[in-house]
Amino acid sequence: TGFLGTTTNVLKENCIKLLTTSDMVVASSNFLHDIAEKYAGNITIVRNGTEVEHFYKAKEMEHHKERPVVGYYGAVSHWFDWGKVCYVAEKMPQVDVVIIGEVTEYREKLEKYKNIKLLGEKKYDELPKHLAYFDVCLIPFDTSTDLIKATNPVKFYEYLSAGKRIVATEIPELEPYRDEYVYMSNDNDQFLKYVKDCLEHSDDLKDVESCVAFAKEN
Repeated sequence: TGFLGTTTNVLKENCIKLLTTSDMVVASSNFLHDIAEKYAGNITIVRNGTEVEHFYKAKEMEHHKERPVVGYYGAVSHWFDWGKVCYVAEKMPQVDVVIIGEVTEYREKLEKYKNIKLLGEKKYDELPKHLAYFDVCLIPFDTSTDLIKATNPVKFYEYLSAGKRIVATEIPELEPYRDEYVYMSNDNDQFLKYVKDCLEHSDDLKDVESCVAFAKEN
């Protein structure tokens, strides 16, 4: 029900019916597991993963750019923490913030900053060539929404497939990987500091090879 274009009541009723009549339920996060547990008996968690070889290509690709790049790909909708992204853009005018994906909300806020580049949607096949020039990858989701509490973000594993540095908000599903594979903060200043640390290579996240190895396990 956190997605646009869903008929809430019908979706909820059918979801409950599906859960109560299923012999087995697979949830992709703890939050969804806890909801399913109210209606179903046999539940297991299978979290998201990545097509490692596809995104690993980004590690091998050449790229030519004049300025550092902080990047994000994915939808920009009501669960997107635009405030964090704009704060980074404002405090780091020497850095380009590249956003790839459909923008259904907050366009006017993002377009106020010359160093925020909205590239629109790109085909899945084209994502590695963009990921290649990202110096730091963002997962700036609004963690107050149930949708994000329920989300195990696929892009976390995709970014790691290319050995990238990641800075995210405090997404519950990423807690086990905090300060190892991802920096996390809901505070604007701390979020910005993490981005700066990663850009300046003064972070202490896992090395590139360890990140790729972790991605291969997922």
